[in-house]
Amino acid sequence: MSSADQHRPLSHDALVERLVADAHPVRRLWPPGRRMGVWTAVAGGIAGTFAARNHLPTAGVRLSEPLFAAQIAMLVAAACWCAWLTFRASVPGREPRAPAIVTAILLVGSSVLLALGLAPETLADPRAFVQMGLTCSGVTLGLASIPWIAGLVALRRGAPVGPRLGAALAGAAALLVATAAMRTACPLGDARWHWMTWHLLPIAVGAVVSTALGPPFIRAWRQRHSPVRFNEA
Repeated sequence: MSSADQHRPLSHDALVERLVADAHPVRRLWPPGRRMGVWTAVAGGIAGTFAARNHLPTAGVRLSEPLFAAQIAMLVAAACWCAWLTFRASVPGREPRAPAIVTAILLVGSSVLLALGLAPETLADPRAFVQMGLTCSGVTLGLASIPWIAGLVALRRGAPVGPRLGAALAGAAALLVATAAMRTACPLGDARWHWMTWHLLPIAVGAVVSTALGPPFIRAWRQRHSPVRFNEA
């Protein structure tokens, strides 16, 4: 075969033959509802275990307080909604539309508004404010890591048309459920600026980071597992 033949574009029949020859059985992708159930079990198990080992009795008493209970409810609702949209984003034709995204934003925004009802602490020691905040943010990221990876893997196994949106939702879902768990254990949970700076702000930052890292992760996996390689003309 000459060099010109090697770089000649494949004809339709040749392309079909190559695709058929390289085809191999694959596992059928679970529907979004089933994947949502698995993700909820994993994320809920991690959050529940953490809460059980860190002041769960106190959290149980606090749930009788309307503001505390509303914050937890909004965070959990936002996490579940973002996770559901993540799994829908992995199925072509079922991508989240504008109303669904607005609903997610409103749920997260409700958590911010509720945080405004907390008592503003006196920042007498900025160093302690930063040290305690970094600890809380670090623990939250640790709790979010597994649900975060699970969400990105779910996107990777699907065929997302908008991987950036799906990755952003996956990061937000993981961080929201981790933040809800951390809310039960944070010793400064009733301090407004601590909560907004070191708990709510990382959710937005994490979603941005996930938006940036998610698509390359998905693209690298596809290139590594693609059964067909084509010669460029």
